[in-house]
Amino acid sequence: MSVPGDVIAGAAATGHAVNARVLGTVGSAVCLYWASMALNESVDATVDAVERPQRPVPLRPGPAPDRARRGRRTDRRGLLGARSL
Repeated sequence: MSVPGDVIAGAAATGHAVNARVLGTVGSAVCLYWASMALNESVDATVDAVERPQRPVPLRPGPAPDRARRGRRTDRRGLLGARSL
C-alpha cells in the first residue's frame, strides 16, 4: 500500500516537514483507501464470484450489508479526520 508514502512524499516535495498535520493526513488517506476497498468488495462480490472465482476471499467475510457498513464507517473516519486538519 503506497498511500502513506504518497502523502509523505508529497509533503516533502512541497517543502513541508513531517509533522502532526501530515501524519493526520496519512491516517485520513489510509481510512479512505480502506473504505474504498471494502465498498468495492461489497458491490462486486457477486460479479467476482462468477467472473473471478480464484480471487481470494476478503479478510473479513460476511454478509454484503455488513461489509458495506464497515466501508461507510471507515469512510466517515477518513473524511472526519481530513476535515479536522
